Amino acid sequence: MVCKHGGVVILAVIVLLFSFIVVADDAAVVTNDPVVNDSANNSIPPPPALVPLSISVTANPLSGTAPLMVQFITASTGKLPLTYQWDFNNDHLADSSLQNPSYTFETAGIYNVSLLVTDVEGNTGSQNTIISVTTYDSGLNLSSYFPTTITKGQNQITFLVVNNGKDSLHDVSGKLIADGVQHLSSTAISLLRPGDQDSFTINAMFLKAGNISGIVKVQDKSFPLLIIVKEPISYNADELQATFQKIKDAFQKQESLYTDKKADGYLVTEIYDKVKLVQKQIQDVQQQLLTNKLADAKLSIDLTNSTLEDLTHDLENAKKEKQSPLLWVKDNAVALAAIVAASGTLSGVLIKVKNKASKLGENVKMKINTPARKKEDEEVSSTIASEGKKEEPKV
Repeated sequence: MVCKHGGVVILAVIVLLFSFIVVADDAAVVTNDPVVNDSANNSIPPPPALVPLSISVTANPLSGTAPLMVQFITASTGKLPLTYQWDFNNDHLADSSLQNPSYTFETAGIYNVSLLVTDVEGNTGSQNTIISVTTYDSGLNLSSYFPTTITKGQNQITFLVVNNGKDSLHDVSGKLIADGVQHLSSTAISLLRPGDQDSFTINAMFLKAGNISGIVKVQDKSFPLLIIVKEPISYNADELQATFQKIKDAFQKQESLYTDKKADGYLVTEIYDKVKLVQKQIQDVQQQLLTNKLADAKLSIDLTNSTLEDLTHDLENAKKEKQSPLLWVKDNAVALAAIVAASGTLSGVLIKVKNKASKLGENVKMKINTPARKKEDEEVSSTIASEGKKEEPKV
């Protein structure tokens, strides 16, 4: 029984010893595993909370009449670099990425301009600015413009405007906007008072032919316009030169006729200005032909030909000056003095030439209507008649 019980005891001791060893090993595993022991202390920390950026926006001006240009200036906190997103027209789309942009509001309205700023760490901030834009009416009106028909290429168009408003307008100029047109420059009206009318000129390049529809922008106004553009006309230089030579030859004849008629006592003094005008036009045509400005030369030739026709008509209808007795005596004073000295009488204006009375320089009898002169002339005529009878041949 002892052995029997002794064996049981031994078996129980062995089982207890084995359990102790197993528990000890497990405890050693738990105690010696650093990963298990430190898992609670080495977890990844949560990301820090984002800090809103502080933003300051200044807009100048905050209100005005359209078109209104506004300058925006921004100051903000945050870790550099910063990025900017501007929305000027409330369409929730970025219109600019500049820190200090400018923007022109073309139409009237209330605009809620928004700015979103983001720093390098992802912090963000936003700011809204209200811009008020009103409508402005200058009272400017377009009266007319010319020419309305031009040739393709560079042209100048004149615009006549009137100020129907209440305020004076300064530096009034225009801009031509149309398909196929390149605006080059515009003159300006420095001052246009209420009720005043004036003009400015736009220089533009017309790149295609046809009916060009567009607008001309003047101050706060946009006026529609229609320009007819034609293809340039080609000119034959030889034909223009031949036509010019004919006009030049015709003028030389008229110039010679003018000189002759002037010397012959015709009233052509007022025609002198036309003679000088034709001379100037001929010089202009010659210069244009030499510089190959054929279109200008064709126009100048037509103008010269018209002026030459007027000159020819005036010379053909020129009247000869009528001399009064006193003017005739003045022009022939020297001859009269010689006659008076030879004949001893003022009736020397009548000289005897082959039994006929003839006035000096003309085969016309002249009498001065005074009582004394009439008596003297009758005596001279009687003497001439008596002498004529004495010289008759005897039968």
